[in-house]
Formats: sequence, structure tokens, C-alpha cells
Amino acid sequence: GLIMNKYLIKDMSYIVAANLAASKEAVRYYLNGVYFVPDSDSDRQQHLFVATDGHCMAIIGNRSLMGAQGVIIPRELIAKIKMAKSDIKFGAGGEITIDGDNVSIAFDGNTYSGQLVDGTFPDYQRVMVDDNKDVGRITLNSDYAATLGKINQLVDKAIYPSINLRFNGEHSPMCVDGTEWQGVLMPMRK
Repeated sequence: GLIMNKYLIKDMSYIVAANLAASKEAVRYYLNGVYFVPDSDSDRQQHLFVATDGHCMAIIGNRSLMGAQGVIIPRELIAKIKMAKSDIKFGAGGEITIDGDNVSIAFDGNTYSGQLVDGTFPDYQRVMVDDNKDVGRITLNSDYAATLGKINQLVDKAIYPSINLRFNGEHSPMCVDGTEWQGVLMPMRK
């Protein structure tokens, strides 16, 4: 695991937004949180946050860290963070501390503590849309698309909960492109 470290988070709306895509089901407990990949460059502080419920996925932040080691911060812990609209609009910062199996999140004068989710986060890169392929039709679950729209609003400060979609063809996952994030929306099975 990661050694004890404190990570400054420039914009806490990133982890709050990623948490919208985290699973709420106990069956796949390792999806019940946000996979946090810290940036080793403490000056840059551009971390990666990934979450999925198996139907939609959010990949927010520094995508050059994809594939690097991270930890799973529990959904319930992140849900305790209450952000005012001004915090979201102007990118209020915070801090995440990892100490063994423990995690704490400091934001707006409050500290929330808990245990990291034990388990291995799935290989989220294997469902990413190939940038060189962009054809086909797909049927989407509008609830999952709405979740990604909310993520776009939080992270990219979009006025409306809209999303831009790319796809590789029929029955393939769709890529949702934002300025500071990327998501994946799985097709509905017939």
C-alpha cells in the first residue's frame, strides 16, 4: 500500500463528483468508493480519481496517472463532504491523509476519518474507448448518463449537466469527454 502521506487536493469537487459513479451495492464492495491515485509530484498536486458502479465510470483529474497504484476511499466517507455552490464554482481545496489502512479527509474545517476499502479496484483502462475509432449506435440508460452530466457540472463547472459522447461501435462502451475528466458509459444489454 501507500505509505503515510498527506495529499493536498486543489479542488475537492473532483472527489465528490467521482463519488457519484461509485457503487452503492454490497456485492462488489471494492467498487464502493473512489480509487485515489496520488500525484507523486507534491508541487503539481494533480491527482486521479476513478469510480464505477459497473454501469458508468468517472475518471477525473490527471489521466497520465492511469495504471499507477492507488487506494479505494469509501463512498460513505466522501459523502460526508458538504460543498457549498461557491466551493464547487471556485474549486475549494482540502487534504487527504493515508496512513496504512486508514484515511482522513480534511475539508472546510472538518476532518472525516475511516478505513480504506480492502480489495483490488478493477482494470478500468480496458473499457476505455479507442480514440482512433468513433462509429456506431448505442442504447444508453438515461439515469447513468444523468450521473455523468452531474459529474461534468461539478468538475468542468458546466452551467448545464451536459455530456459529450464518443463511441467505438454497437455494443461498445461510450467515452464521455470533459475538459478535466473522462467517463465511460456502458451500453444496455438487450
